[in-house]
Amino acid sequence: MLPNNFQPRQAANLIRLGKNHDGGYLVDKSSVLESDYLLSFGISVDWSFEAQFYGVKKVPIAAYDGTVNLTFWLFLVIKSAIKVFIPGKKGNFFSTSSKALNFYRFFSKKNRRFYSKMIGMGEQRLNLDEIMRQNANPRNVFLKIDIEGAEYQILNQIIKHQNHLTALAIEFHDVSKHRAQIEQFIKTFTLELIHVHANNYGSVDPNGDPNVLEMTFAKTIRPTDKGIVNHLPNKLDQPNDPSAPEISLQFGTENPNNPQSLSTRLKQKSDTRI
Repeated sequence: MLPNNFQPRQAANLIRLGKNHDGGYLVDKSSVLESDYLLSFGISVDWSFEAQFYGVKKVPIAAYDGTVNLTFWLFLVIKSAIKVFIPGKKGNFFSTSSKALNFYRFFSKKNRRFYSKMIGMGEQRLNLDEIMRQNANPRNVFLKIDIEGAEYQILNQIIKHQNHLTALAIEFHDVSKHRAQIEQFIKTFTLELIHVHANNYGSVDPNGDPNVLEMTFAKTIRPTDKGIVNHLPNKLDQPNDPSAPEISLQFGTENPNNPQSLSTRLKQKSDTRI
């Protein structure tokens, strides 16, 4: 079973942003509308979330991924061209070329920028403190993170800048290894956990719990957002791997004397806002 503070609170206004299956996240629509900036860490070849976000709220976007650059796209285009001439291989030269052009077209606008930089701590990486400074310390930021394990390096910085955030959509990797760290983050983070989804491309641990979890947090809590979510996945969720079933989520039993319990967590966060 997952810790009981991994169980999200109900949010009445969830929408899905991003393409079908892998790459889409459930977020609170009000969080999007209240945002004045989108910071996105981890893009690879899929910017569907960023494009659909911009369709809902036209805000400045700064996206970061050190694995993607001009050489990366040229390699994909050349590789797809070679496959055209190899029997039995499917060459997608035109679709790959079009995707590369669309990527640079989307991020070539003045208020939509892409930076080929890795996120994390240490040399050759940018951390959240540095990125906030480079972007003039924006407020009302929607933060999206999928950086293949480096997320744990910047959790303390997310806490530091939480008053500047309207929402956080984050993918946690190697959950069984970092469970205690995630628990502490949820306990400390003032934004409310409103959605959890298991990425079924990831494995499960010996207890059947997923090792990759997508979590969404929101700042705004409305009277219509009551109680906890008892049925997951949500009807808007889609399996990341469409050829495999969803991974079911089971949460620990509620214990009102447990400082990590959901009711205690909700009260603590309510008191924090007063």
